[in-house]
Amino acid sequence: MSLDWGFVSIQLSLTPVEAARLDVSESFLVDAEAREAATFITSYRNETGKTPPKSLVVEKFPAFQFDDSIDPRWLYGELRERRARNILADGLKVAVADLRDGEPNDVLETLDRIQRDVMAVQQRVAVQDLQAVGDRLKTFYEDIKAGKMGIEFPWESVNLMTRGMWPETVTFFAARPSVGKTFLAIIIARHAYMNGHRVLVISPEMSAMEIGERFFSIEAAVPYSDVVSGSLSQVRGEDGLSVEDRYFRSLSTPSGKVEGPFVMDDEDRLTPSAMEAAISSLQPDLIAVDAAYLLRVGKGSRYERIIDVVEWLRHVAKAYHVPVLATSQLNKEAEKKGKGGAMATVAMTDTINWDAHNLFALKQTPEMREDGRLSIIPVKVRRMARMHGKTEISIHWDMDRMDFEEVADAAGEFEDRGHEDFSEKDMPF
Repeated sequence: MSLDWGFVSIQLSLTPVEAARLDVSESFLVDAEAREAATFITSYRNETGKTPPKSLVVEKFPAFQFDDSIDPRWLYGELRERRARNILADGLKVAVADLRDGEPNDVLETLDRIQRDVMAVQQRVAVQDLQAVGDRLKTFYEDIKAGKMGIEFPWESVNLMTRGMWPETVTFFAARPSVGKTFLAIIIARHAYMNGHRVLVISPEMSAMEIGERFFSIEAAVPYSDVVSGSLSQVRGEDGLSVEDRYFRSLSTPSGKVEGPFVMDDEDRLTPSAMEAAISSLQPDLIAVDAAYLLRVGKGSRYERIIDVVEWLRHVAKAYHVPVLATSQLNKEAEKKGKGGAMATVAMTDTINWDAHNLFALKQTPEMREDGRLSIIPVKVRRMARMHGKTEISIHWDMDRMDFEEVADAAGEFEDRGHEDFSEKDMPF
């Protein structure tokens, strides 16, 4: 019996409730008569609330022979695989036609669509018995109790607050333009790299060269402004090396324990399929996305795209079991009177506020810039916030000495604002 008629047989063995839960349907069938028979069964159920008798289906469709020996799981899997192959075949025909017409962008969009459609077809519904995850939960609890962390941030207070960056979580840092989002992402990525983690930086805004200038100025502890202006000192110190020598040495001498860090920059086509191909190939321990709002994920306004971006980042974190760090923009920085003085409040798009596991805002007033300081303000923290929270975490922001250590001052308890409502005027885009 063919897969198509096998599906019809299984349909006759299901109750209306069971049929409604299926993640395959008559649209997966290629035999026209079998598809018509399956459609008839579905219509009959919708109208009567019952499954039609086998004799009625045989009467209407003489080619049908009922078979109750078919394994539904096997048959559904085969139907999905066949549907995936057909999607690939049809889609590649369209892509080849676009290529003949000299439309490479259309080809890439078609390939993206093919991948999404195939993944949707192959997706299985996964359910777990909570009792079966008990051992894993016990191990996780014991790890937390013993002080184990995910991938650590460079700042102790942020680590105590979050317990680090755990797989399947998304952490956002948001700030107004020119505050230092890119530098902050690179500082965190470099810290992970220096601790032996494979890091992938995705940068839709800056090129690998621009990322490299920042990374290696931190690596060599040389003034970033002198790097970009080509004015590093050539005066040799007691070790016989000049500041310029130290920078050049950092460019040719890897300091980490692993390869990388790896960069996908704005010269690449940063589509979901291209990025996921890189993630699948590199198997990074941490993904850092600078200027996430510029990713080519979704369509529409920038606000509509950021919704798709955040959903895609959550998908990546979960599908590849990896923590994701991302930066985004704020539309304004407001202040209000609060306990202990003025405290910054954050205007943030609902989707980041709701969907990110951790959300921090960056604040730097002109006075703070003059003093070489930057504040990290927790807005939403998934774990440990009550025990180790601070209202504001101050760090050094010294571009001459490349000093970004935490300032040992202090604090006040953090109140998680992660479920606070934001009005339309608070949207950042």
